[in-house]
Amino acid sequence: MTSATLSEIRPAPDDESLLAGLAAWPAQKIEEGLSLSHRFRRWHRQHVVAAEPTPETLEQDRRALETLLRFLGLFLAVAYDPRAFPPALRRQVQIEVQLLQAEWDSFHAPDRMTVPEAGVLLKGVFPAEALVDELFPR
Repeated sequence: MTSATLSEIRPAPDDESLLAGLAAWPAQKIEEGLSLSHRFRRWHRQHVVAAEPTPETLEQDRRALETLLRFLGLFLAVAYDPRAFPPALRRQVQIEVQLLQAEWDSFHAPDRMTVPEAGVLLKGVFPAEALVDELFPR
């Protein structure tokens, strides 16, 4: 009894569908990443922006933002290949990275402005504004 090789057991893949799948794979992954990022930003608005987040929620938010920024940054580098991707897809990834970066800067950047610092700045720029006085009492 002879043992069969792997190629004898498994049929050869259809080269055309394999190559088509490989060609479509990067764009599909980029689209999946964009969709995931959109869903995350909805969660972020609901649980961080529009709520008083707990320290645990802020930590989850920080980790998710780090992951999304890291991978969408990689996707953006891939999307810069003009032969492989339309400029519109690259622009979508650029915009998504900018939106995520703004969320990071607002909630997790170590040098972000504190609420009291913002109050001082706003009172200096708009000294007679009632809303500023209401938000940041003297």
